[in-house]
Amino acid sequence: EKTPIMEGKKFKTVDVGELEYVMAIDEEGNLWGWGGNRYGQLGDGTTEDKANPVLIKGGTKFKTVSAGFDRTMAIDEDGNLWGWGDNFRGRLGDGTTEDRLVPVQIKEGTHFKMISTGNSDTIAIDEDGNLWRWGNNFRGQLGDGTKEDKIVPIKIIEGTKFKSASASEYEEYSGYTSVIDIDGNLWMWGYEHDTELEPTIIMSLQK
Repeated sequence: EKTPIMEGKKFKTVDVGELEYVMAIDEEGNLWGWGGNRYGQLGDGTTEDKANPVLIKGGTKFKTVSAGFDRTMAIDEDGNLWGWGDNFRGRLGDGTTEDRLVPVQIKEGTHFKMISTGNSDTIAIDEDGNLWRWGNNFRGQLGDGTKEDKIVPIKIIEGTKFKSASASEYEEYSGYTSVIDIDGNLWMWGYEHDTELEPTIIMSLQK
């Protein structure tokens, strides 16, 4: 017989990381994590797997969470961005390459509304609609015109405001980023079989 996780508690969002771990936010804004924890991606201060949900950063209320391959990013109810887990090539965006076993605030002073974690980089949109990117950039996938890793968030396509973004799981030979600006234009970039793609409007809804 199947029973709900944490029976009696109601949840508003959940995301599953590739390394067999789960992050969930209950209706009160509490963040819970369980499953694989090899890189500290649960954020409970350990690298021990957890068979049962553990409360993460108790006292902080969250509105959204994104479980990546081996790290987690979350936005609290005040718009503050937090990251933890594997920090190889600066993928957390805290200005270092040190793994974090507990949440650390990313780009303090900027309030965010959405976050998407790719395999080795991250994309986010702040409350003003600005698009930010950081992490692995070995194929220029961040979209800033370079191939240098970014260990802090950098603004992409300045002057354009965005409402939605998705960082794909980059594989060895292909991967894409998709974003939608506030006018409804769809932008995509990335690489395909060693061909680098610059940020380009794929489809416009403007008349």
